[in-house]
Amino acid sequence: RLVQSVFFCIAIYPFVMHAQEHNTGIQWTRGLSWEQVKQKAKEENKYIFLDCQATWCGPCKKMDKEVFTVDSVGEFFKKNFIAVSVQTDVTSQDAPHVQAWYKDAQAISKEYRVTGLPTFLFFNPQGELVDKNDGYRPAGEFLVMSRAALVPGKTYIDPLARYYKLIERYNAGHKELDSMYYMFTMASQLQELQNAVLLSMDLDKHLEGLPIDQLMTSERIKYMEAVTTSPDSKWFWVFYKYSKQVNRAMKDKNYAQRIVDGVILNTIAYPFLKMPPPGMLMIAGERMKADLAEADWKGLEEKIRREFNSDYAKRNMLAARFYWYRNHLNLEAFATTYYKYLQLYGADTHPWTSHRMINDFSYNDVFLPIDDPVILKQAIRWMEEVVKQPHVWCGYLDTYACLLYKASRKEEAIAWEEKALQEALTNEFDANQAPFFRSVIDKMKRGEKLDWFD
Repeated sequence: RLVQSVFFCIAIYPFVMHAQEHNTGIQWTRGLSWEQVKQKAKEENKYIFLDCQATWCGPCKKMDKEVFTVDSVGEFFKKNFIAVSVQTDVTSQDAPHVQAWYKDAQAISKEYRVTGLPTFLFFNPQGELVDKNDGYRPAGEFLVMSRAALVPGKTYIDPLARYYKLIERYNAGHKELDSMYYMFTMASQLQELQNAVLLSMDLDKHLEGLPIDQLMTSERIKYMEAVTTSPDSKWFWVFYKYSKQVNRAMKDKNYAQRIVDGVILNTIAYPFLKMPPPGMLMIAGERMKADLAEADWKGLEEKIRREFNSDYAKRNMLAARFYWYRNHLNLEAFATTYYKYLQLYGADTHPWTSHRMINDFSYNDVFLPIDDPVILKQAIRWMEEVVKQPHVWCGYLDTYACLLYKASRKEEAIAWEEKALQEALTNEFDANQAPFFRSVIDKMKRGEKLDWFD
C-alpha cells in the first residue's frame, strides 16, 4: 500500500557539492562556483535548482533513487533549470570539485536559512529566490512543485523573516507583548531554546497577574498548553479546574480534557506501566506473536482516581490499556479496547482517536491481521464515520472498502474502492496511488484475498 509521507532530516553540517552518477533523470551541473552558476543562468535565461542533501539522509537518498532518476523529471529540468546537487556533510572522500564549494555553500546556508534536508531552493534567472521547499516528494508532486517555481513574477516570502526581525528587537530590549506568543511558538519550533526560555519567563510574569477570565483567549491558552507537561506545571490548574471556560474559549468541548489526559498518561499511567510514552510503532501484525500479559489495571485506576477523579481515572485507564495491548502486539485486545474507548468517549478525545489515527489503526491493526467478524464490524462502524466527512482522503476510502471486503460485503467494497480510485485521479498529489487502487479492485472482482504480506 502506498502512503504519502514527507520525511525531514535536521541539517547540522555546512554545504558541499553532492555528486551523483545517473544516466537518466536530472543532469547535475558541476565545476562552477555559485557565482558562475548564477551568471550561466542569466545568460541562458534559465532558472536555478539547488538540491540540498547529505550522504547520511535517508529521505535524500530516496529522492535520488525514486525521483531524480525519472525520465520525465529529467526532461523537465533539462529544459527549464540549471540543477546543482549539494551534499551537506563533509567526508574524507570529498572530491576537489566538492571541496571547492565549501565557502559558497556556507554562505548559501546562512543566507537562505537551510535548516533541514532535503531542501529545494529555486531561483529565477536573475538569481533571486522564488521558492523553497523541504522533505521527500514523490515524482508527481515534485514536478508540480517545480512547475510552480516557474510562474512569472513569483517571489519567495520567507515565513521566518518576521520572527527574526521581532527577535532582534526583543533581544535589544523591545518587549512587545502582542508578538511574544508568536515568538515563543516559533522559537520552540526552531528549537531556539534560549529565546524560548526568556520569552516564557516574560509571558509567565505577565499572565500571573491576570484574573482567570482574561486568561481565556486562544493565544494565551495555546501558550499555557505548550508549557504544561506535568501536574506541577505552572498552568496545569487552568485546564483541570477551568475546563469549561477553556473549552468555550477554544470552541472545542474536549480541548482541556485532552491536555489533562495527556499529562496523566505521560506522568502517571506510562511510568506505572513501566513503558515509554507511545510513538507510532509500525506493526506487521499479521505474523508477529502476541504477548498476552496484563497489567495491574485496578491499581492504575485507583492511583489516578486518588490524584484526580473517577472520570479521569476510567478514561485514562482505558487509554493506557489500548496502548499497552498494541505495544505487546495483542491486536485483538487492542482493537476491542480501542473501539470501546471510541464508543464511550468518541473521536478526537485523545491523540489516537483522530480520523487519521482511526484510519491507520483500522487498516494496519484490524484489516491486515484480524479476522474476527465482531472486531471487523466495529472497525467498519468507525470508518463509516470517517468517510462521511467532506473532502475525504482516498486512503480513508480504501481502508473502508478493504474492511467491507474482508467482512464479505463484496459489492459495497468494490463501489467504495472505485470511489477511492476516482478521488485519487482527481488529486494530482494522490494520482500515484491509482494503480494500487486498480489492483485492489481487480482482486476484489476476482474474489481474491487482500493480503499484502503473501
